Amino acid sequence: MEHNGRALNVIIDNGSGMNVIAKAAIERLGLKTEKHPTPYRISWVNEANSVLVEQRCLVKFSLGKKYVDKAWCDVIPMTVVICY
Repeated sequence: MEHNGRALNVIIDNGSGMNVIAKAAIERLGLKTEKHPTPYRISWVNEANSVLVEQRCLVKFSLGKKYVDKAWCDVIPMTVVICY
């Protein structure tokens, strides 16, 4: 993924059937969001409470120089922890 001419590292998890992006990433990158056409709740992000998904963002990305695409991603509050 690239933003303002800079390459960004992203996590692509093919084990999930959802396209999501962290709310913090949206804010940090200054991406535009829009109201989700069908808001819904998910509970796998926060085990204590379900999270209401109310926004989405059209995210443009590329894999290498030849494959360029975009995908709607639901915006959710989440923190990614990297374990080695």
